[in-house]
Amino acid sequence: MDLEIIKNHYRSLSDTKIKDIAKFEARALRPEVIPVLKQEIINRKLPEELLDFLDRKLLRPTELEIINYCKIIQKQRCPSCYKRSTNLNATNYKYVISFLFGCVYRVKFKITCPHCLNKQVRNASVKTFLLGWWSFYGFIHTIDSLIFNFRMFRKHHHIIPNKTLKDFVCKNISIIEACKESELRMQDFMKNPDNNTRQLSINPEEYYDR
Repeated sequence: MDLEIIKNHYRSLSDTKIKDIAKFEARALRPEVIPVLKQEIINRKLPEELLDFLDRKLLRPTELEIINYCKIIQKQRCPSCYKRSTNLNATNYKYVISFLFGCVYRVKFKITCPHCLNKQVRNASVKTFLLGWWSFYGFIHTIDSLIFNFRMFRKHHHIIPNKTLKDFVCKNISIIEACKESELRMQDFMKNPDNNTRQLSINPEEYYDR
């Protein structure tokens, strides 16, 4: 990440936008961006209370806050099958594809309804079982992936938010807060959480103005 680009971007924003970033978007920013934002606040001689507020926002949210934001996610329409019949949850899953001298080993994250989570993890496990064994490292990662996926499989049908969803929410509260009134934005975020978080860290207003 080029911090000079971010510095120049922040310099181009209005005082109101800088205040909004500090109040509503701080948790979504990368750690190395926070000092840049603080310095911009100081340079503009904005109220010192804003720096204190920023420090408080960066503290880990309470368990109750995390649960409440999880509920916002859980009541959304499933981004895969578009049904709203059951609470959404989250999962991580692994898959391996081997070739002669190596392998592709990936860890993926997904938010959907339990049925779609099961389908996603099952497909990854089948792909791994059929294609993952055929190299030395592929063999090792295949065993690890199949065990990992089996363990995650059992957590998809929890009525309460599972740990995977809670960890995700804890890192993305600011984005969820900004998106919660728009189903389209929330769907976009749930489908591409990593891409949208990276974009927000670099250029927040592009994400929120869409």
